[in-house]
Amino acid sequence: MKAIISLTLVLLTSISYGQNWLYPTKNSSAEEAGLAIRQGGSIQYYIYSDNGTNDFNIQSTGVSGEQDAYPRLRLPYASPNVLLGLSGGNVGIGNTSPGAKLSFSNLNDGRNLADGITWYNPSPLVYGIYRTAGAWSAPDYQQLKLSWDTGIILDPGTLYGKSYVDVQGSGLRVSSGFVGIGTANPLNPLHIRDGSDGEDQYSGLRFIPAKSAAQATYPGQNYHMISGFRRNGLWIAGSSNGSTYSRSNILLTDLGISIATSDDYSNPENNSRLMVLNDGNVGIGTTTPDSKLSVNGTIHSKEVKVDLTNWPDYVFDVDYDLKPLSEVKEYINKNHRLPEMPSAREVEENGVMLGEMNKLLLQKLEEVTLHLIRQQEEIDALKKALVEQN
Repeated sequence: MKAIISLTLVLLTSISYGQNWLYPTKNSSAEEAGLAIRQGGSIQYYIYSDNGTNDFNIQSTGVSGEQDAYPRLRLPYASPNVLLGLSGGNVGIGNTSPGAKLSFSNLNDGRNLADGITWYNPSPLVYGIYRTAGAWSAPDYQQLKLSWDTGIILDPGTLYGKSYVDVQGSGLRVSSGFVGIGTANPLNPLHIRDGSDGEDQYSGLRFIPAKSAAQATYPGQNYHMISGFRRNGLWIAGSSNGSTYSRSNILLTDLGISIATSDDYSNPENNSRLMVLNDGNVGIGTTTPDSKLSVNGTIHSKEVKVDLTNWPDYVFDVDYDLKPLSEVKEYINKNHRLPEMPSAREVEENGVMLGEMNKLLLQKLEEVTLHLIRQQEEIDALKKALVEQN
């Protein structure tokens, strides 16, 4: 090998200074011309121009399988490329025992400096692939760093089953900057967008339970999701029973918070079960609650507590104006309801305030009680009078 290097230097020196040239001659393109280096009478190395292609080759006879088609080094005649290791060997840079096609110096070379490949000599650590600086010792060994100031693109393609980037080991960590998925201008540490700008814009995270029995029957369909909803909301959804549509939905929009059960992927807000508006009103079975709690349906409860004032104990006051039954009868004949009670039309249009209605019902019951007491007193007086007459 030293003889090869020395001969190459001699040739280069001769070329540089325009001195003597060595001209091995080819009589035709089918011939080879060059130098052969012998040791002990046997040829050890060839330095020659290949037949047919006129490529410049260096090869040896000591490597099994090394031949014209696979030399140690080749300089193609018709291109500026340099080809190394065509015979199946490895190339070492700073390494006399390369273990791969291209091998650098060992990890623990004692220099503790950043080292690797660069595309920009003035600042090699700005545009390159290199190991980081530091001692090769536990627990924080040197790392591999890919640095490119104008950006890095990872494109695994889309055509095959493993056309993806697979992060293994202890995972992926982003120590600074923003991450954008579907956007080139992330505004937050994690910014996810579906890439379109339509009204129905859904983008986010999907969670597929790996050990679900339904997942085994319906692969890819039994999932949960956190997604952007249209232009101004957040959608948390879950599907079950192999449905490709959401069955349980929580929607956060500019109107408020909605909990819905819908099989309509395009309109997950359908079948809203609970709605909390921004003004604090809560609707169950309605999306337009007009009170702190609006229920469109039946309420089943063990107890309901209503805070009230002015409970009608005043009916039993001495100065309470108890209407005679004759006036009550006249009012009923004219209005078809008890005095102070709402009409059927008012109830249909405005509903009933339970607290006020309970007060009115108790008031009427107490009034009836007073009338009964007065009637009993009159009955007792009549009985007494009859006894005295007899």
